[in-house]
Parts: sequence; structure tokens; C-alpha cells
Amino acid sequence: MIPLVVGPIGAGETKYADYVVPDLTFGLDWHNAHFYAGEADSGDQIAAAKLLVGKIAVVAAPAAEGATTIVLAGYPQVLKSASQGGAIDEGFYLSFGTEDSAAATINEGDPIANDRTIDNPNGELVEYRVKRIGTQTPLGGGLVSVTIELMSALVADVAQNADANLVIRGLPVPLPVTKGDTVNIGGDVLTAGNMPAGAILRYGYQNNGASPKTIRGIFTVLY
Repeated sequence: MIPLVVGPIGAGETKYADYVVPDLTFGLDWHNAHFYAGEADSGDQIAAAKLLVGKIAVVAAPAAEGATTIVLAGYPQVLKSASQGGAIDEGFYLSFGTEDSAAATINEGDPIANDRTIDNPNGELVEYRVKRIGTQTPLGGGLVSVTIELMSALVADVAQNADANLVIRGLPVPLPVTKGDTVNIGGDVLTAGNMPAGAILRYGYQNNGASPKTIRGIFTVLY
């Protein structure tokens, strides 16, 4: 069991914390994450609970702002459905560019600046949910290209050869908190995917109460 702690969080503030998966050969296997919501927490929100896996491919061709498809180039065993042993899947998220965000830096600014949201705050790369995964086209050299359809349009141009980063959200959108609830993310599944070494588990909490607080939860993993 690994403690999950966010705070202190001032009244009306949203704060984030990171847990970096240790450098084990096979990383860790997610079991569940949960915390108990007390009286003072009702009306708050769990802002985010996501795994930033990192780079899984590169962008094969430039994509313009407003586009809803993007072509990736990478290894065939990666660019296929997770149910088939790959890394990507419908409902997962992609970001484009160099992933170097950190919770500490996000906490220094306004998370919703620049038209951002608490589930994808200012300081992170913009995340796009995967709608469809196309068929693989061989490129030679053991690589393939795959066209990915996104659920929302690109908010800026994406350059060729930019990193394509995988993000897996435990919460697709912020989750309202109700007193007496035990929030359990992952505990209802039969299996869970591997979290590779170096991946970042990022979690955030929005305090809508009148007083500062620190939120504590528990994250259980399998080695």
C-alpha cells in the first residue's frame, strides 16, 4: 500500500501530486486507489487521477489545428488495442510534444488558465481522447503507421516527428465528492495493466470548502 496525499489545499484551490513508478523491471500492476469522503469533503471534486505513461510513438505527418485525426508511427506491438496486447485503446488519451510536466509546477500557477480545466490543467500538454484506432500500414524497418481518430479537434498545429504520449485516465472527468462515499478507482476490475517504470501517477483534488485541508488516500499495487 502506498499513501496518496494532496495538500495542504486552501479554500477554493485545486492541488496536484505525483507518484513516479519506481525503476523495477516490470514496473507495478495497478490494484486500486481509494479514499473516504467525510462531512467536510462533500461538494469537493477529485480533479484528476491519471497515469502519464509517456512516449509511445511519433507523429508521422503534420496535423493542423482543428483536425480530428492524426497519424502515428511506431512499433506494431504498441500501436494496437490494449485488449490485443498493445498499449493504446479507445477511451485512452494522447498528448503531443515533450512531456515534462510536474505537479509541483502546476501547483505554482492557476490550473484553469489558458482555457484549461482541472482534469487537464495549465502546465500539462493538452490531452485528446482516442475515439477510433485505424489499421496498421507497414513503413519498413519494423515500424507501422496508424491513423487515430480523436474525440475533439486539435487546438494547435502538431508537427511531424513530435512525441505522441499515452495518458490513461482513471477519471475521464472530475468526480464530485459526497460525504460518506468511499471512492474506489480500479477495485471493481478483474485485471489491471502494467504501469511501466518512470510513468507518473498524477492525482488532484479541488477543495470547495471554506477551510484548508489535506486529502489522504491509499493506493494498492501488485509487484
